[in-house]
This record gives sequence, structure tokens and C-alpha cells, in this order.
Amino acid sequence: MGYLGTKSFHDRFVASGRIGMVFLNFGKWQIHLHHWLMGVLIIIAIALAGWLVIFPNICLGLICGLSLHDLHFDRDWYKVILKRR
Repeated sequence: MGYLGTKSFHDRFVASGRIGMVFLNFGKWQIHLHHWLMGVLIIIAIALAGWLVIFPNICLGLICGLSLHDLHFDRDWYKVILKRR
């Protein structure tokens, strides 16, 4: 469900140009927050908060589906830190 929801959202909004990609700027560098990276950060935050054992598995599955979509479709999934133009 997470994979299909992310694919639908991406096709409707990001690929059409309605919503841009998320970048954090730090001087002459920028960090591209791919959705696989956001999913991993969410799971790490849940684990560090100690909620991993009580967090519903369906929610973890949705987050993993979100991450897998980016790893499957984005050829530049590994480009996280970029030099600004």
C-alpha cells in the first residue's frame, strides 16, 4: 500500500511539476531529502523513541513501501549531498 500510494502521489504531483523535490541548503551544499531517506529517518526516530515495539506493523510497512518506491524508480537515489549551482 505504501509503494502504490507513493507511486500515485509521485505521478500526480511530482512528475507533473506541481510539487518540487525537497532540498535543504547549507552554504554551497544541499541535501536532497529523497523519500527513501525520509522513510529511514522516520523509522530511526521511532526506534530511538522506543515506540518500535508498539508501532503498528501496517505503519512500518507503509513507510518501507515509501522507501522502496524511491529506490526502485529513482536512478539518482544515492545522490544525497550535492553541490549547489
